[in-house]
Amino acid sequence: MSVKRRGFTLIELLVVIAIIAVLVSLLLPAVQQAREAARRTQCKNNLKQLGLAFHNYADVHQRLPRNNPLVVRGDGKRWVQGPWTLTLLPFLEQANLYNSWNLDLGFAEGGNLALVKTNLPFYSCPSDPTPAIASFPPPSPATFTADSTALGTGVRYDAMSVDYPAVQQIRRPPMDNNATTSPFSIGILPQDNPQKLANVTDGLSNVVILGESAGLPRRLNRRTDVGDNAPVHGHLAGWCRFQIIKTNRAGDTLYGGNCLINCTNYAMTNMYSFHDGGAQILLGDGSVRFLSENSDMDVFYRLFAIQDGNPLPEF
Repeated sequence: MSVKRRGFTLIELLVVIAIIAVLVSLLLPAVQQAREAARRTQCKNNLKQLGLAFHNYADVHQRLPRNNPLVVRGDGKRWVQGPWTLTLLPFLEQANLYNSWNLDLGFAEGGNLALVKTNLPFYSCPSDPTPAIASFPPPSPATFTADSTALGTGVRYDAMSVDYPAVQQIRRPPMDNNATTSPFSIGILPQDNPQKLANVTDGLSNVVILGESAGLPRRLNRRTDVGDNAPVHGHLAGWCRFQIIKTNRAGDTLYGGNCLINCTNYAMTNMYSFHDGGAQILLGDGSVRFLSENSDMDVFYRLFAIQDGNPLPEF
């Protein structure tokens, strides 16, 4: 007796392949969304960890850290001395790194140049595709003379990128480039004058300590890489500070529009994240909120200024 063996026809095989392709196309966005949700949660946890470190620092020193003071030492060379990204390290279980750092030297001098490449995951948002240790453009010889001299003029260097700048100051609305119509108000971490928590008269739950400005050392305008960012911004022991400037929607013109989030990460003048629709902020009470990219400049000002005395609208 003969036995008939029946296999798939070509049409049946093509139908099965088509069905599988449709299922994969439906599943892939869901997988990507789940991964981004996990990354966003980790980013939020990073900010909470940093918030706890700020409070522990304030308990010990009776004040908050300085932001990123640029000073001139006896030999006439300028460098960033003791920025918050370093002085916070003992409260982030990184006392060995802090004790190894020579605070009397620039980040590119002596043994500091090797230490600046230390990978510290709590300073980096997992949604940021930029390598944790990235190649930064040469420091400006006129501003960072100590580091420029140590490296050699025009020399790039590797450093740990930092995605969470601290609030130094904020222009008052209308936030134009005019000291008369838009003078600066103090933020929670000024450049040189460290603040006590009691100085935050607007209330810690109404004031931002850190926010997101990710993607450095590259300059990104609306997710488009347009080249190197400003020198010595966005890395360990460099300048990690907010000086918010509104831009146009394309992110290529400062003061050219009313965009404050996700238009550009140039010199940390704009909030910038790889989360859709906005960016995360750490408030003074240690809580983390998501700030919509549709938030207006009045909300920004009241969140970033610590003594404006105005009620904070819903955001």
